[in-house]
Amino acid sequence: MAEQKKTEGLLDKAASKLREFSNAVKGKAQSAADSASSSARSATDGVTGAAARASKAVKDNPGKTAAIAGAVVAATAAAVVGKKALDAKNAKPAAKSTAQKPAAKTPAAKASSTKPKPAAAKPRAPAKKAATSPAKSGGADSPSAKSTT
Repeated sequence: MAEQKKTEGLLDKAASKLREFSNAVKGKAQSAADSASSSARSATDGVTGAAARASKAVKDNPGKTAAIAGAVVAATAAAVVGKKALDAKNAKPAAKSTAQKPAAKTPAAKASSTKPKPAAAKPRAPAKKAATSPAKSGGADSPSAKSTT
């Protein structure tokens, strides 16, 4: 029975220590939240004021606003291009590994990689013969003039 009271006393002591720790953490968390809220509130107020002033300036000076916006866009584009060029210049080639790479796949054969063939030429109508026949003309090309040896 004495041991039971001793154990209960130790458990009560541990429970009270945990409660104290929990309350301390809770208090610190509330304090941090309050200070963060006030900082956030202050930052929000500042941003809201700046936005209102900027909006008024844009309405009062549309030409200057367009020129400034164009300059900002051009500067941003130049920065992006410059960054890409610098990255490409400073890029290190990949280290070659000593492991054997698998064989490359061969591309599939293409069905018709050449230009399509033109359609077959249409047969032409036979040419009309001359008005005079070769037999009458007696020329060298006539069948009667040729010898059959």
